Amino acid sequence: MPAEDLGLGRSSADSERAHHLKGAAPKERAQEGGNTPPQEMIPSPRIPNVSSNQLFEIGIKALSLVQKQQHWSYGELLASIDPAIRRFFVEEQHNQDGRTISRRDAIELLASLPLALLGLDYTDSSLPVAEEVLPFCVASIPACWKLYFAGGIAEIAHVLPDYIVQLSRLAEQPSKYQKVAASLVSQAYQLDWLLALQQQDFGKSLSSIKQSFQFADIADDSNLRLAALVRQAHLSFHLKRPMQQALLQQKAMQYSKEVSPLLRGWLFIVSAESYAHPQIGNEQEAERLLGLAYDTFPDHPEQDPNFSYVPINHYTLANHSILTHLHLKQPSQAWNIITKVEKDIPTTIVPRRVELLSRKTATLLALGDMRETCECFELTVLSAKELGSALRYNEACETYEHMQLKWPQERNVKALVDLLK
Repeated sequence: MPAEDLGLGRSSADSERAHHLKGAAPKERAQEGGNTPPQEMIPSPRIPNVSSNQLFEIGIKALSLVQKQQHWSYGELLASIDPAIRRFFVEEQHNQDGRTISRRDAIELLASLPLALLGLDYTDSSLPVAEEVLPFCVASIPACWKLYFAGGIAEIAHVLPDYIVQLSRLAEQPSKYQKVAASLVSQAYQLDWLLALQQQDFGKSLSSIKQSFQFADIADDSNLRLAALVRQAHLSFHLKRPMQQALLQQKAMQYSKEVSPLLRGWLFIVSAESYAHPQIGNEQEAERLLGLAYDTFPDHPEQDPNFSYVPINHYTLANHSILTHLHLKQPSQAWNIITKVEKDIPTTIVPRRVELLSRKTATLLALGDMRETCECFELTVLSAKELGSALRYNEACETYEHMQLKWPQERNVKALVDLLK
C-alpha cells in the first residue's frame, strides 16, 4: 500500500521547499517567503534609542583600537573605513533588508567580538586581559553553537580556529583562569569536531574530539568528558563501526552518575541506537535504554547548564529513536515519530531540517513507497548541497544505492542519478 494511503505522504512544507529549491536562483534560495512589495519592506520611522547609541559608541571604540593596533594615522583609518563600509552594506542589500536587525546579526557580533579583543597586542600582562575577556567568551562560545544551528556554518568555520588558538594558550598555563579557559576550549573543540564531521574530514574530526577530552580533563568536568566520548562514538557511527561505537559509549557510562540529566538521557538514547544495530542486534537492551532515555531526559532541556554546548532537545531523542526503529525493522514506528517532530523543525535549510529529510527518505524506503522516496530523496540532495554538508550528501548517495537495489528497473529511480553529478 502506498505510504500516502496510510497518511505517510510528504508534508506540504517539504513539497513547497522542493519546488522552490529546483526553480529558484541561488540568491533567492537563501530567502524564505518570496519577494515582498517595496512599500512593505520600508519600516516605520523610529527615533534612535539608547541601545542604538551604545552600539554606535562601541563601534567607534573598536575603530580606535584598530587604529592603535595597526599604527595608523587618522587619515589612514578613514581610508580603510570607507571602502569597508561600502562593501559591507552592498552585501547586506543583496542578502536582506539592510535596515532591519535579525537575531542572527546579534549572534554573529557576540560570537566574534571577544575573539577580536583576545587577538589585540597589549602592553601589560595577558592574564589581566584574560580576566576581563573570558567572561565575554563564556557568552560567545554558546553563541557560536547557536550560529551553527542557525545555518551559519561558514561564519563559524572562519572564527573558530582563532578561538581555539587563543583559548588554548590560556588553558595550558597554570592560573586561576585555567579551568575556565580549558572548559571553553573543550567546548570549542567539540564544535570543531562537528564542522569537520559535516565535511567528512574524519581525521580532523577525531583529532578535535580527542583534544576536547584532554581539555575536559584539565577543566575536571565530567559533563565535558562524557560529551567528548559520545561524540567520538558518533564518529564511529558514520564510519560504520558499530562495535567501536558501543565500546566508546560504554566507556562514557562511567561518568553517567556525575553528569546532568540532559547528558545522561543523551547517552542512553545513542546507546539504544547502537544496541539495535544489526551487527549487535541486542533488541532487549536497545528497548531498555530507549525507555531509560525518555524517563531521564528533562522536560526543559534548554534549562540544563550544559545545554549551550550540547544543544540537544526532544528532536535529538526523536532522531535516534527513528534510527533505533529502522535498525529493528520497525519503519512504521519511525514514521510516526517523524510526523510528530517535523512540525517543530524550521523549514529553512538548517542542519536539523536536512538531517530529518535524510531520515525521512530512509524511512520511506523501508516502507516501500517508491514515489515518495524519490521525491524526498531529491529534496534531501538539493538541501544538502545548499547547506554545504558533505555528510548529508553522502548519506543520500548511500540511500540511493539501496534504492537501486530495491527498484533496479524503475526509470524514476534511474533518473535521480543526475542529481548526484
